[in-house]
Amino acid sequence: MAFVKSSKRLLIKKQEMVLIKASQEVQNTEIYGNLYDCLESYDKISEEDLDKNVVFDDKARIVLINPSNKKQMMEKIQEEWYSIKNFEISDSKTHCQLCGRINKYIFYIKNRYTDTELHIGSECVKNYPDITGIKQQQKELSQLQKEEKLRQRKIEFEA
Repeated sequence: MAFVKSSKRLLIKKQEMVLIKASQEVQNTEIYGNLYDCLESYDKISEEDLDKNVVFDDKARIVLINPSNKKQMMEKIQEEWYSIKNFEISDSKTHCQLCGRINKYIFYIKNRYTDTELHIGSECVKNYPDITGIKQQQKELSQLQKEEKLRQRKIEFEA
């Protein structure tokens, strides 16, 4: 029985697209062809989207179709970003700028070349551990959450 590849496989997720569009790396036409210019109207890209749009040149297609090329691109993009301040605990309904979900814990990152700033939620930040300073922010959040659980258990015990 032959394996049929789905043409709806997601090539670039919404979270990745936000970072890609706000980065300088993909603007390098020698490596990525016209990929940056083609992404403007997309919030995510599937194989089906790529098949329908003949505007993507060969370089752009190679990057999108080959998982190792895409991985390499995303690693370079993460190198452009760094943590700009400590995470915050949000009282309001703050939406992650990568995925759109409401988040309690917000991390702030900035692109060192484009000066774009984003606030991202604690779930999305897990997908980008190579952003400078993020691991330290995640450790601090983890410590805060452990302390909060300990305080909660103490309250419950005393009650």
